[in-house]
Amino acid sequence: MPRAKEALLPSKKERLTLSQLASYDDILTDALVDHVYFWTTIRKNRSKYNLTRGISEDDVTRILLHEVVAGKDVQKAETSLLQLPGLRKFHSALKSDREKDDFRRHMRKYINMWLPDCPFEVSTTNRYTIVTHEAAVTARRDIKKGEAVKYLVGNLVAMTPEEEKDLDLTRRDFSSE
Repeated sequence: MPRAKEALLPSKKERLTLSQLASYDDILTDALVDHVYFWTTIRKNRSKYNLTRGISEDDVTRILLHEVVAGKDVQKAETSLLQLPGLRKFHSALKSDREKDDFRRHMRKYINMWLPDCPFEVSTTNRYTIVTHEAAVTARRDIKKGEAVKYLVGNLVAMTPEEEKDLDLTRRDFSSE
């Protein structure tokens, strides 16, 4: 059985990297959280992140409202969002089909948060910083102990020692907070 599972895993050269994941996450939090009339801006992974041009709050909220909340069609929303100039430009600049698939898979995680049956929402907290607000996940309904939280998923990526050191230096490692 382990050999069959190993055959499904991409080679080390093809695996999602921390740098790729950070860039995907930055543009997607910008587009699918910050640009949905959110009152603050989610902290980005890359310190040199520039706000995405070509993504309108009205367009994003219209797509999420009509295609996800009302229509419950994540695939249609993904297609529509990728037609927005900023996301289309980013997606088309990805070098390989594998990178494009990784980006779309990551985008679906953010789209799923807008489904009516999602038991959580993105809110803010100043618990760790006191003076600034950061993203927090807040339950929208009671969640029983041991219950799997639908749509609350993430990615694991291998990190180099240099990437770990950089996280420490830039104080961007929030995994233990």
